[in-house]
Amino acid sequence: MPEFRAAKMGARQRVARFAVPPDTHDWVRWDAIREACDRAEVLAQTQYAPITDRLDDLAAELLTTPAYQQASSPAARKQAAEQFLISQSDGFSPPAHLRDELYARSQRLAKAVKQPSTLL
Repeated sequence: MPEFRAAKMGARQRVARFAVPPDTHDWVRWDAIREACDRAEVLAQTQYAPITDRLDDLAAELLTTPAYQQASSPAARKQAAEQFLISQSDGFSPPAHLRDELYARSQRLAKAVKQPSTLL
């Protein structure tokens, strides 16, 4: 389920709760939810491991996206960065620190591009 993958841990549990049939015994339901969330966390970590090494390249790519270009506030740009990372990771929600690092690198890159060269 795309919304399960993209959800953060707490929200992932709520999404999973709706996927389990309502007549399922409570113990079985909670075991299934816990197992699904644990597996999703492992898969997310697997998806984000190689992304961490590509943050500079991804920051440059993020700057070219319409969502980022149209965002007018830091919160909106962070949201655009999060959605961008989700699209790069098979739909898994990124860790907050990774989203924030991508946002910071994209901001730094955007400022560097705007500043005229002082080497001349």
